[in-house]
Amino acid sequence: MEDDGPGRDGAIPLSRLRSGARGILAFLKPAEPERLKELLALGFLPGEEIAVVRTFPSYVFEIGHAQYAIDREMAAEIWVRPAPD
Repeated sequence: MEDDGPGRDGAIPLSRLRSGARGILAFLKPAEPERLKELLALGFLPGEEIAVVRTFPSYVFEIGHAQYAIDREMAAEIWVRPAPD
């Protein structure tokens, strides 16, 4: 379930960012413990810069030189500190 309120240090779920937005990965808040292992294995580490490419039909974003596509549920589990506009 998505929490719309700001988290630690003003972090928000990735699912709230628009296409073209950038931010810093703050923390992961997965609904299932196994998903945490999956995200960490893919390189989702706090402090990494993240850029949203698009948000429909799936969330596509870049971390480093890699692009990832995930569903809205998983995007709600990745919390970022948005970069200033």
